[in-house]
Amino acid sequence: MLSRSDSHGSDLVPGYESDDFNALKRLGYGDMGTVFLATLRNTGQPLAMKVMNKEVVKARHNQYRVERELEILSMLSHSFTPKLFSHFESKKNIYFVMDYCPGGDMNRLRQRQPEKRFSENAARFYAAEVCLAIEYLHKSGIIYRDLKPENVLIQEDGHIMLTDFDLSVRIEQDRDHHHHPGAPAPAPAPQPKQNKMKKLPFMCSTPLSVDVGCAARKAVDVKPSHRPTKKIFPSEMRGRKGAAAAAAAAKEIKSQSFVGTEEYVAPEMILGSGHGKPLDWWTLGVFLYEMIYGVTPFKGRNRRETFLNILSSQPAFPGDWTEASDLISKLLAKDPTKRLGCQGGAEEIKSHAFFRGVDWEAIQHVARPPWVPEPLAIDEERMEVVTVDELLKQTMPATTIQSTPATTMSWSSSKVSSSSMRKEEEEEIDSRRSSSSTISYEFSDNRERDCFGEF
Repeated sequence: MLSRSDSHGSDLVPGYESDDFNALKRLGYGDMGTVFLATLRNTGQPLAMKVMNKEVVKARHNQYRVERELEILSMLSHSFTPKLFSHFESKKNIYFVMDYCPGGDMNRLRQRQPEKRFSENAARFYAAEVCLAIEYLHKSGIIYRDLKPENVLIQEDGHIMLTDFDLSVRIEQDRDHHHHPGAPAPAPAPQPKQNKMKKLPFMCSTPLSVDVGCAARKAVDVKPSHRPTKKIFPSEMRGRKGAAAAAAAAKEIKSQSFVGTEEYVAPEMILGSGHGKPLDWWTLGVFLYEMIYGVTPFKGRNRRETFLNILSSQPAFPGDWTEASDLISKLLAKDPTKRLGCQGGAEEIKSHAFFRGVDWEAIQHVARPPWVPEPLAIDEERMEVVTVDELLKQTMPATTIQSTPATTMSWSSSKVSSSSMRKEEEEEIDSRRSSSSTISYEFSDNRERDCFGEF
């Protein structure tokens, strides 16, 4: 199913198979597969192993997502992105082996904070590192498209790592690559032998299918435009004038698909007007808002209300207007051509007053993170050690090609378990977004939770 990609930046180790690893526990599972904490038998090195069943992948029409994630993981070479250690496949499964992050994800870390939110100083640190990671991806010709706290992991040194690249997309890189201070040079993007982009089954079958998925239109009653090149955004887009703005919009490379997590979806994604790099800056604004205020800015009672809020409402900023409020408001501009970062990229964002004092060159090497996880201690002699395939059978004994039920993750320092969400659990943990909040190819009833870490 997979064709091996050239490794760019990753020291890819060939020749492994599942029996070369000891499986210690399941970390999480989602629509794309199951993630285990595993160790390499000859060294004991802890690693995260993502296992995807070929039959399930094919039945859910996710072959392209697997290929795309492998291609992108093979390109990455940055302190804040995962290193692909190895990938291989068996008759039944596909395996990705990469870094394990013992600190878990930002959503769980936020829940452990007073009032379930970070101080501005802590939020500034994490937002700065996420900004650098997105800057690196953009310079490498990648739009991330899936920023959310669950996809920002904490490494053993307390620094962040982005994960889950199956919704990411490669674009043609800008011709002018100015290297700015603090911005790592991009890894050379591998040139695929053939263009694997093709019409995907989730798109409408009408001539307007390139604008937006059918389900997205129905969710907000957005009628497809008969002139898809004319971009209309609520309030801010009305009366937009000037050749410069039009030229900037036309120059931006666009991706015509509908993906994301509903509370993080950008207006241009809902409207189907095409999206580019500014989409990632929108999600950075939502991410920063959630880190500081403990909630997302546009959450409604249901998906339709959430989307309408995204299109027409402005975020509420409790308390005094601060530099953080100003940055978030500029990142959450409805019109992507007016969004901070659209014209000048990450440099516009890094220059904002909220980040005053951040040493962009030293942050990933010198700065002390707000929190550093306890060192991972693995005593395999006292643990039940099995092969990955054996643990896969134990934890997922009835793998089928049907959609799996909505799940939530239970995290602790000793074990990770998954169970069906009960009503009282939904009320107790407000930050566990609804099980339908991941939008990927279609409005799935499963929220992908590929968690390469634990608390």
